[in-house]
Amino acid sequence: MGEMGRAEPVNAAGAVISGRRQVVIVTSMHRSGTSACARVLNLRGLSIASDLMSPGPDNERGFWESRSLADYHDRFFASVDHAHDSARSLSPGVFSTAAAERLEHRLEKHLRSLPEDGPVLVKDPRISLVMPAWLKALDKVDLEPFVVVMVRNPLEVAASLDRRNRFSFERSCLLWLRYMLGAERGSRGMKRVFVSYSDFLDDWRAQTARVIEGGGLAVSGLNQQMEEECDAFLTRSLQHHREDDESIHEDARVIPWVATVYDALRRATRDDLDGLEEVLDQVERDLAASGNILEAQVARVDSRIFDFVNKEKVLQDEVLSLREQLGQQEQVSLRAEQEAKSLRDMIAASEEGRGGPGASGERDPVAFSA
Repeated sequence: MGEMGRAEPVNAAGAVISGRRQVVIVTSMHRSGTSACARVLNLRGLSIASDLMSPGPDNERGFWESRSLADYHDRFFASVDHAHDSARSLSPGVFSTAAAERLEHRLEKHLRSLPEDGPVLVKDPRISLVMPAWLKALDKVDLEPFVVVMVRNPLEVAASLDRRNRFSFERSCLLWLRYMLGAERGSRGMKRVFVSYSDFLDDWRAQTARVIEGGGLAVSGLNQQMEEECDAFLTRSLQHHREDDESIHEDARVIPWVATVYDALRRATRDDLDGLEEVLDQVERDLAASGNILEAQVARVDSRIFDFVNKEKVLQDEVLSLREQLGQQEQVSLRAEQEAKSLRDMIAASEEGRGGPGASGERDPVAFSA
């Protein structure tokens, strides 16, 4: 199967399905397994955009995410004085602005540019924060949305962001909270499924089956080539940090809202949705009431961390400069040694030349008398 992973839409009996085309939206907090999920679903038969981000040191097997789509989201955030990695709340009022209208137009354009045969997939963690704009864009295109929300232990996310971005633990947890609240609230009223990243790596077959069944996705059955490609793509090495579910309650740094939301979402990954919306709504209300204080605390911690990072960079630059100077001095010293050796060789050769008859300057008595 090619990278686009297209498949003829059929049902369990093998009959071709007709009707509204499906778009699968894979989203969550960054570093939560959206890339892994998107690629496996692509291999299972969902088409994706052609302008994919290039793999990076932090995601060597690819992001499976449209460059233009991420750019559209970031341009929107910049227009409303925000950023995808900001721990500040995003006011609901921004979705009634001209910037939001531009985003909706670009999203509509992006959706219409996707492959036209079979179900399609879009993936970007930023979608979690801009679901209202996506709802409006989806209303304008003939696509049926199905949302896959990846769920990962926030301790693992924080460790990953510390390694990649040097984010403080507090900032990472607050970001995780805002993304997950946005993804859950924004996907209400749509077909959706919650998938644990850890469970996905343990048994991608079972979790992919949950996704396909939950969305009623029109894809062909799993064949040997698909299995081999998925097995080769997914390994435990993709998960550099792993914590069990109980660890979230044992780390004193974790604010209770984070643990509460993770517990509720973890139950949702087991198809237990009882009380999910109520629990997250209460956390969202509490966060709105005191989020500014929390944001200020996070900002202070981040400021200190960034100061340390900047000082570390200055020291690293100084060390690099000293190493360059040392290297230059070593080269000068080497050249001096080579020149000294050359002079010694010349002196030795000269002395050897004076070592023959008459070289000492003494007269030959026989020759003198003659």
